[in-house]
Amino acid sequence: QGLASKKDGKLKDAIAALDEVLARQPLLDRREEAASAYVAWGESLEDSDRAAALAALRKALRLDEAGPGSSHVRSEIATLEGEDLLALGITDTAPFEQALALDPGNARPRADLDRIHAQLDASKARGWRLLAAGLVLALAIGAVIVVGGRRVARK
Repeated sequence: QGLASKKDGKLKDAIAALDEVLARQPLLDRREEAASAYVAWGESLEDSDRAAALAALRKALRLDEAGPGSSHVRSEIATLEGEDLLALGITDTAPFEQALALDPGNARPRADLDRIHAQLDASKARGWRLLAAGLVLALAIGAVIVVGGRRVARK
């Protein structure tokens, strides 16, 4: 029933039926087919419920650890984990690089990496501008002190 619901595009019904079957029979013979339903469900939740998306993707990976889609699932998990770190203010490129290594066709980690690198470049440029402004200010203050000191010495 779960696989039939998946085929009909009713992912929520498919996951409910598959959860019920897997609770009774965790070593289901058709685990690989069930895994694809969890992948589809997880991907459909990535923007609305990240925790549920990660749980579904991890379940898919447990069901079919070495299947042909396992690299894609691992890539999706790494991407979501990297995005969660970014949301917490932690800029770490490793999860996105890992995601690309696992699935070079995954566009999301590439976009995230490009955005991180652009932000780092902008931050470096801002740093150099601030340093230059600081040096100009220091020279101006030094000039005022030198010129002011000469005027006081002449009186």
